[in-house]
Amino acid sequence: MKPIFEIKYIEIQWYDESTITKVTESLTNLSLEYNNRTKIFECETTIYPNTQGLRGQLGIRILDNSLVTPYIELPTGQVKNLSPIKDIDTGRIWWIVKDSWDKQNQFWTHTGINTAGKLKFVLQNQKCHVFIGAMDFTYDELEIYLSSFKDDLWELMLDDSSAIQTNKSTNGIGVNESLIECINRLISHAEKVLETPKVELREIQDLKPRKAVKPVNRTFMEIVSKTNQRFLTSRATVPSYNVSENRYVLFALERSYRIIKQIAILSGNKSNRYTNMVVKLKDQYKAFSDCVMVDRDLVAKEYRTLRERSQIRFWQNLFLEKLRENNIQFVDVHHNQTELYIRTQGHATIKDSNEKYGFFIEIFRNDIWGRDYERTTILSFRYNYQTLLQCLEPYTEYRIIGQVRPNVNTNSVTYNILSLNQIEIIETNKRIKAQENLEKEEQLAINLSKNGWKRKLKTNELEEQEKEKTALMNRVDFYKENQRRAEYVFKQVAPKQKQILKIIKALRKLDIKPSSHFPNSMTFVQNAHYQGVHNSYRLLREQTNLADEDILLHLEEVDSIGLVNMPLLYERWCLLQIIRVLKDGFRFVLKEGWKYQLIDAVKNNKTDIKINLANTDSKRFITLTYEKTLDSGKRPDFVIDLEWYSESDVVNEHPHSKR
Repeated sequence: MKPIFEIKYIEIQWYDESTITKVTESLTNLSLEYNNRTKIFECETTIYPNTQGLRGQLGIRILDNSLVTPYIELPTGQVKNLSPIKDIDTGRIWWIVKDSWDKQNQFWTHTGINTAGKLKFVLQNQKCHVFIGAMDFTYDELEIYLSSFKDDLWELMLDDSSAIQTNKSTNGIGVNESLIECINRLISHAEKVLETPKVELREIQDLKPRKAVKPVNRTFMEIVSKTNQRFLTSRATVPSYNVSENRYVLFALERSYRIIKQIAILSGNKSNRYTNMVVKLKDQYKAFSDCVMVDRDLVAKEYRTLRERSQIRFWQNLFLEKLRENNIQFVDVHHNQTELYIRTQGHATIKDSNEKYGFFIEIFRNDIWGRDYERTTILSFRYNYQTLLQCLEPYTEYRIIGQVRPNVNTNSVTYNILSLNQIEIIETNKRIKAQENLEKEEQLAINLSKNGWKRKLKTNELEEQEKEKTALMNRVDFYKENQRRAEYVFKQVAPKQKQILKIIKALRKLDIKPSSHFPNSMTFVQNAHYQGVHNSYRLLREQTNLADEDILLHLEEVDSIGLVNMPLLYERWCLLQIIRVLKDGFRFVLKEGWKYQLIDAVKNNKTDIKINLANTDSKRFITLTYEKTLDSGKRPDFVIDLEWYSESDVVNEHPHSKR
């Protein structure tokens, strides 16, 4: 079902309580989802603080311009009607909440909209529930997050061939000197244009002395009607710099300024990131020691575990649990019973199939352990109690009570259990091992306690640590060099940003208005400086991969975002971070057209936006989908579909996939 309305954040500037001077809309509207079960539209948003003069509030627009008044259902059962306002620029009608007029600050208060909870709107025959969450951000913090988001977007766009470039062959960062030189040439030519800008004389009418008059029609009327006038209306001229050539130059400089500003921000951010990374890695390096702290709680926990395992009762309980799990049946028969003490060795197996059927054992007689009749002694489960084989373990002493029959032959004695009355563990190598470890652990704890719970690293641990230290210092050197180059670019570009802004302000003082229209004028052929500005601007866009006019326009629109939906901002910030991790961390390459797709995801309220990435070296391909609509109708924020091919699949015929 499609909604007949849209909801946006809007900021309204009031002249008085009934007169609006300006309405500013958020870039995108709130995402609406229809709940088939409740038959109600739903959306989520966050309240925003009223600081720094920014008073964003929810506004509802009925798409078919119906005059039926929408309202809010209050928890008391009453309703609160919304009030219409008209955007004088677009003619759109927005419905808002008006609580009371704040005369001092010149705005209508709307406390209901800025309260966390659920708002129930009734809009003609449709209902919408808006879930409003609380937010602990101040306006300044919100501005920081928004600015960071915009910078990250520009960085992704510029980083392919920016002033600071990744060098694929050395896995390092290079400096695009040609781009810096391009900026220098642009400013040099612009300064020359400013020295002698093209000017046209525009004809006007002005008062002049009688003898200097160049008459117009009005002059003769004045001569007839006003005799002996010392000054008469005359034809005159004034210089005008607002010509098409200058308008285009101003446009090119303003565009270049935005790009240069972002290059400065990008290089400055990278320099700071690399500096922080160097500090972090050095701290890790300094933290290395030939001793290591031991967690006292872990030692105590290990001691308690070993102490428990050193008790025969622990192993008896485990053995009883195994007997229950394998449903071993005991027979309460008291005649013809034998009490047998055995110590299991290894498993006895059938020669041809290697199938286990029992244990080699020793018998305890006359206070010693040994083989029966000095022959190979076996406890067999081939015919009876086969499941008992799963319960007994090698190198364990057992006491067995029941009907046990020995079968003696030339080379061996085989015991078979006919009926079992009782079986228990007397001793096991595992308990003995646990007892030995317990004594070691106790001594270790004593030594650690004396040394402040520190222990010396072992030789192999020291060798491994040296390898880590070497790898860390290599990374420190790598980031140091990258930081040095990023700082170099920042120092080269940041002053140019101020220079070009100074030129732009000077051109504006000449009443020149920017225009994107490139004039078909001989000035750009004959004047080297006008031509130089145009060529440098074009080259700047090419070297920053912004030759596409649409991409640049979209980025400028994103830059103008003021009112934001915080959850939406966070979603799209996450999208940028996912792309950056895949690109920088896992060396995936973004496929052609990705910039348009990313701009679509950031700027427009669209769904199912796909961005394709590939790492051909590892034969892995990713489709990252933003707001993907699943077969179930659900729409997760991000879905990553991975496709890969095995090394042996030379022609990539048999793909593997995972979501």
